[in-house]
Amino acid sequence: NDVTITAIGTITDGNGTNNNISAATTTLLGTAIGTSSDAIETTVTTLNATSTNGVFITESGDLALGTISAATDVVITASSAITDANAGLNNITANTLTLSATAIGTSADAIETSVATLNATSTSSVFITESDGLALGTITASSTGDVTITASGAITDGNGTTTNITAGTATLSGTAIGSTTDAIETTITTLNATSTSSVFITESDGL
Repeated sequence: NDVTITAIGTITDGNGTNNNISAATTTLLGTAIGTSSDAIETTVTTLNATSTNGVFITESGDLALGTISAATDVVITASSAITDANAGLNNITANTLTLSATAIGTSADAIETSVATLNATSTSSVFITESDGLALGTITASSTGDVTITASGAITDGNGTTTNITAGTATLSGTAIGSTTDAIETTITTLNATSTSSVFITESDGL
């Protein structure tokens, strides 16, 4: 069954670390959904969420993303894979997006975003398609996994001198990748990059 919750105010966690919502499709609307210190715990198949502040979700299994929209942060942690549930439509709109899962998107169906900054952690691979420019925080995949990021605008460094991408293979596409004063820092084995202007990479090891 589905669960739809619409609140004029905030939606918060009222039972500590216990599960809050079990459902097939869950749709949440509130001024804030969870907090940075206490996310909404779910056991759901598909998630839609809209907030005028942030969205914080911890999922116990796989999670398919419908439409997630927030004015500030979206933080989603899943025990299994995060996948795309709405085909070519945008999945996440936010200022800063942080995803953690065993897999994030697939090579055939990336997670579509409209965000300013991305952080992502996966025990396998990360596939993101961004509608505009994208600042990279920390993106981590397995040593044999892929990080594939396709942006309609520039891909820039969002965390200073800290490593941006750790993975087996990084495939980047943007109007620009890094800059002369601030390259994209990597710890990877193989690099593929496509830009309509320039590409600036600083690798910590062999490449």
